[in-house]
Amino acid sequence: MRIAVIALVCGLIIGGLVMFLVTRHVGKSGAAPQAVVDDGKPPIHAIVGSWRLRIDSIVANYRFGNDNTFLLTFTNVPGAASEQQAGGSWRVDGDTLVMVNKWSNTPLTVVGEEESARIISVAPGKLVLENINRKGKPENLTFQRDELFVKGRLDNPKIVGSWQSSFGTLDLQSGGDVRRVGGGESTGEWSQHGTTLVLRMNPPAVKSAARRAANAALAAPRDEIYEILNLDDQTLIVRRTDPPGQGNIAFQRGTPGGSVVAPRSGSRK
Repeated sequence: MRIAVIALVCGLIIGGLVMFLVTRHVGKSGAAPQAVVDDGKPPIHAIVGSWRLRIDSIVANYRFGNDNTFLLTFTNVPGAASEQQAGGSWRVDGDTLVMVNKWSNTPLTVVGEEESARIISVAPGKLVLENINRKGKPENLTFQRDELFVKGRLDNPKIVGSWQSSFGTLDLQSGGDVRRVGGGESTGEWSQHGTTLVLRMNPPAVKSAARRAANAALAAPRDEIYEILNLDDQTLIVRRTDPPGQGNIAFQRGTPGGSVVAPRSGSRK
């Protein structure tokens, strides 16, 4: 049982980061259909929703709709200036997830191909699938729940404001804009739901169009996902989960325009 994201892993040549799948025939698509996750009805299966897996710098997101359609989105693919997508239908037969690719604008999937993987477990925040790798051996893939990003969404108003740590300052502004200062300044958008804080940071300014075209990370916003460990009137403690960081980051409420913040690497300098 193989799924597209595993084919992607098998096609990566470490060091050169070259994909052997680029010669695959790709079906043409028009506007990408969106999987209907929330149609006002109870989920037909626990897998309904968005699930995220990171492979080195590449992020794969599967969005399973309540209408038995799926949307697969790849971001930060080497050599691609924009995200790549594919979609089709999905069903669950016993403990097996089956997907049929019906359209694609990426060489990482094949139109008409059926892909499957065994469902090991589905929890509120984690999906584990078993795939057969290119050596014919089973391996588990762990996906994290990826809530639909909505700029400025929140269910805890205490998150809004300016937060300061030994790394710098993080300004989470009302309305969803974010400004981060520390080892430089960066801007973007934020969204908070439950214990998850997502920062969608703008790409760094690069004058060379050729460099942007060759590196998706320089052309598209990058998501940083944090688990909120504690949030009260004066304290915010988070842990970066994607890309993984090292240790917890503790903030104290401050005033806008302070200095440093959570480093992008997740480690102290």
